[in-house]
Amino acid sequence: EDKNIDNIYVFNWPWGHLRKNAGFTFQRIKALLQLILQLRSNKFDLVVDFRGDIRFLLLFGVFIGAKVKLSNSRSGNHDIPDHTSNYDMSKHEVERTQDVIRCLISTVKYKPPRIHISRQQEAEAVGLIEKTTGRPFSSASVVVAPFSSKDIKSWPEAYFKQVISYLSGHYTVFVVGTPEDESAANMLVAQCGENVFSLAGKTSIVQLASVTKLCSLVVGIDTGVLHIASCFSTPIVAIFGPTRSIEYRPYSPFCTVVENRNCVCDQFTHARCDIAKDGYAGCMHDLNADAVIRQLSKIISLEK
Repeated sequence: EDKNIDNIYVFNWPWGHLRKNAGFTFQRIKALLQLILQLRSNKFDLVVDFRGDIRFLLLFGVFIGAKVKLSNSRSGNHDIPDHTSNYDMSKHEVERTQDVIRCLISTVKYKPPRIHISRQQEAEAVGLIEKTTGRPFSSASVVVAPFSSKDIKSWPEAYFKQVISYLSGHYTVFVVGTPEDESAANMLVAQCGENVFSLAGKTSIVQLASVTKLCSLVVGIDTGVLHIASCFSTPIVAIFGPTRSIEYRPYSPFCTVVENRNCVCDQFTHARCDIAKDGYAGCMHDLNADAVIRQLSKIISLEK
């Protein structure tokens, strides 16, 4: 818990490109209006929009009556914010976020993200792992994150099976995901033999963060799990294709990106693939398991 944060308001925006999207139903519009009224009643002096999204700036800046509004120029919205940073596509998203803060505090330096995990939280994660495996926890474990809310980022299941098979010869492997991924994770684990377990749908965010901190390695596609892992010194192997790794890779010196640079689709929206193959984005389909295993073997050899 961060004592600097008084309240967190959650609203699940129904993005059109997500796998599960309820759309703007009557109930969701009603919830959005209630949230705006609730925020307006707080009479905030300052609103900071890190996304540079004109919709958020209007809804959660202008409509709630904030006196000062900070954002970046992603949507070309120079007129609405009181202070705007430049949306530089050559920078990482973490750096662009901190550029927004620099509008007010020019001395801010680029810093990697951090998550504090207490000893008790680590112990709870270890307990969950031991309950799942039925044996004492060993740091010779690896997290595999094969799921994303965007189908376009998916990597073929057959490739993940090859990677997991390779890893299970060196580590205990934990496949992670959300409750919605639980069924797919169980099926994947069932096909991968011994020393492979599913934690999908079984962890809280804090427990998931603890697991990525405790394990020796995290492997996966461009998804939130890898960004959580970037808050620690855990080595990461990130599989990229339709998203720009220079902007969205895990912001960690311990991250290795394996990517196919032949993506010809619109990488700004990341919404669809124009050259899909067998149900996957073409650039992800053409990035085979051998390329990932080569990087994993280098990391494993350094650990020995």
